[in-house]
Amino acid sequence: MTSGCKIVWAIDVFDKAVFDETAAAAVTALDDQIHPEIFPVHVLTHAEDNLPPEADFEVETLKLEKYKTAAVSAARSLIDPLNLKQVHEPKVLIEPFASMKRCAKSLCEYARGVDASFVLATTHARHGASRLFYGSFAESLVNCSKIPVMTIGPHRDRRIKRIVLPIDFGRMSYAVFQSTLQLAKLFDAELILYHFYNRAAFVPVFGDGIVPMTYQGIEDLDDQRVERQHFSNLLKDWCKEAKSVGIKAHYFIEDRRSGGLAGSILDFAKLVNASCIALCAEQGRLASMFFGSAIHEVVRDAQCPVWVVKAEALEARLQNDFKMVS
Repeated sequence: MTSGCKIVWAIDVFDKAVFDETAAAAVTALDDQIHPEIFPVHVLTHAEDNLPPEADFEVETLKLEKYKTAAVSAARSLIDPLNLKQVHEPKVLIEPFASMKRCAKSLCEYARGVDASFVLATTHARHGASRLFYGSFAESLVNCSKIPVMTIGPHRDRRIKRIVLPIDFGRMSYAVFQSTLQLAKLFDAELILYHFYNRAAFVPVFGDGIVPMTYQGIEDLDDQRVERQHFSNLLKDWCKEAKSVGIKAHYFIEDRRSGGLAGSILDFAKLVNASCIALCAEQGRLASMFFGSAIHEVVRDAQCPVWVVKAEALEARLQNDFKMVS
């Protein structure tokens, strides 16, 4: 019996460094824990045939078709030994031009077509020159996908038992909480709400752009206590809501005057032994410019899976729910 969850699994069948024991074990753990439908997908590009970038579009496509059967066969050789409960025939998508962005978009379109619950991708935790040269397919997916993306880095496999959700109290915070609550219910996992309270900063990461704090007398200790207590009360109410649907939940507010948010999230996740970090990515040029790097840093460096949902997707869902109620 399946959970009704559909996972599109981005798999690179020709790169053994990507499909390693960690990735295989992680997929097997997901299969054992939530019994999803799994759709393995490989995006085939001209890079695997050494085709010149300037080659004619139709010529490239015809040449790539030759490798489609080989790619499907390679995928089967990797997937069959895992004995997954409900796995579909491997799908090979043809993308004539070797662009991370275009490959990610092709995969996202396929995921929407099969009504996937989320996309699963492996990261390399690359830094510096290697990351600049190779790019990151997982990061490209996070940027373009309207469907949630779960990334798995080169860390040890384990079941998802404890989810850390950073909360910024922006306009989509409650919707993000609701979405992550559904994730916690799917995995029957504990939920920890984490707020990084940085009084000297702008609105926390994943917020609605660069908007300075507008509280009068923000440096006044009384105002700070009132603000912090307000946040504490909200988190306490959300924990009660989670517990009302059978999810064990806690909250933690960290007071800091300096330090990066991404590092704080990673440190806290490690401290509480989190088995998943849930994040919300805002859309828009300013949000991507100032906040996107923090999300990508967490995706690259987390010692556990990272689940990323787009704010615009949550907003669309809320608008649809409002129309249904009306």
